[in-house]
Amino acid sequence: MTWAFLFLVPMLVGLVLAGVSGFLRDLRALATRHLVVTHASHRLPLIDVFGRALSPALILFGICGLALGTGRDVNHSRVALIASAVGAVGFLLGRLVVPRSLKPGGGPSTGTAIRDIPPGGYGQVRLGEAGANVVMAAQSIDPEPIPAGAVVQVVDSTHSVLTVRLLADRPT
Repeated sequence: MTWAFLFLVPMLVGLVLAGVSGFLRDLRALATRHLVVTHASHRLPLIDVFGRALSPALILFGICGLALGTGRDVNHSRVALIASAVGAVGFLLGRLVVPRSLKPGGGPSTGTAIRDIPPGGYGQVRLGEAGANVVMAAQSIDPEPIPAGAVVQVVDSTHSVLTVRLLADRPT
């Protein structure tokens, strides 16, 4: 077993964890300034912790170790120490810099209809979260049309089209 193998395995495990937990998708959404709205039940807390904290740490640990450990006269224990420090920075960045797109039990629960939504039909809703606004397609479950400008409640956000209904108690 070589030193390169000991850095390659954590990097690959980190990439798999990042893909499974949605961390890579969230990084892409963060780069394009889109808001990712997922349902709380789709994000298992353990996978979320692993994906957001350990995957960047493992990836950076592996990349740093592979990059620094390529020379002939390399002190491998020093390379491992430096790679561990870089991995710790990756852990902090994964937890602090990349925002959680949905907190457990939270997320945008209300929005504003920006296009009329006919009964059982489709329209658009503006959601606001963490200072960002996002416009998403929405389907109404109400028997009455929802006019543009009305406050709506998000009933289901598990699909690409939100399911909404007219908010019964409108804020004044």
